[in-house]
Amino acid sequence: MEKNILLTGEKVVLRDITEADVTDRYLGFLNDPQVTTFLTTKPSEHTIESLRKFVKEKIDSKDCIFLSITDKKSGLHIGNIKIEPIDYENKKAVIGIMIGDKEFLGKGYGTDAMKTALDYCFCDLNLNKVALGVVSENIAASKSYRKAGFIVEGVLREDTIWNGKKYDRTLMAVLKSEYKTRRKKNA
Repeated sequence: MEKNILLTGEKVVLRDITEADVTDRYLGFLNDPQVTTFLTTKPSEHTIESLRKFVKEKIDSKDCIFLSITDKKSGLHIGNIKIEPIDYENKKAVIGIMIGDKEFLGKGYGTDAMKTALDYCFCDLNLNKVALGVVSENIAASKSYRKAGFIVEGVLREDTIWNGKKYDRTLMAVLKSEYKTRRKKNA
């Protein structure tokens, strides 16, 4: 079920992900340990078939908005944003982001994509709260989320195990009122 979403940020365009996006490039993102190390979803050996099935499930879900992050200049698919689950009754959602093309890391693309997605969440979906979880040692992501307006709500101690090492997971969220105040200050 395509949702016909097209959002433009300063550096990125966010659009509905489609089955046509299931490519070797996208598969390479998911099978790259440097890309997936701090994702809360554990990496495994993905195949084109498993990726195609995953993408189709997300596209068909009523409680999920799955967007491709595309570089505005080159048109390259550089990552994804997933808003899921969306709780329309309580006006809240969980968001996750992956910049899969390492050439675009640390250059503001993730922050721009997150801000663009948050505009959509608060203005178009009329959500009140957007939350996420981040492995506490993922300093770059935490910094990017703070730039986008997220505030730490708590820490789940030793919540994630990766390669035998235990990591805390930081829970962060931004409320619509906080986001709107921040947007006014930056305008």
